[in-house]
Amino acid sequence: MHGDRSCGYERDERHDRLHTHASLRAVYPETVSKEGKFLGIPYDWRRPTVARLKSRWWNPNDPRLFTPKTYGWGFDINVARLLRRKPTE
Repeated sequence: MHGDRSCGYERDERHDRLHTHASLRAVYPETVSKEGKFLGIPYDWRRPTVARLKSRWWNPNDPRLFTPKTYGWGFDINVARLLRRKPTE
């Protein structure tokens, strides 16, 4: 049959964590911020802006290769760092 599946539904741990975070935000909206870290992974649920997109995807002054995602949970790549662009002074 389907082994470890229960009623045709396969549990997804990422979905469970996000659902838990969303539930906490619904119950305690003033204590759960729109940006931060959850389980060591950055998240940002604010509306994306061009300035934030640029600062995360193309910022030679930022030493990090992996920057917090512009929108969502996880990381973006700082392309300027990937291409080894020199910081502007």
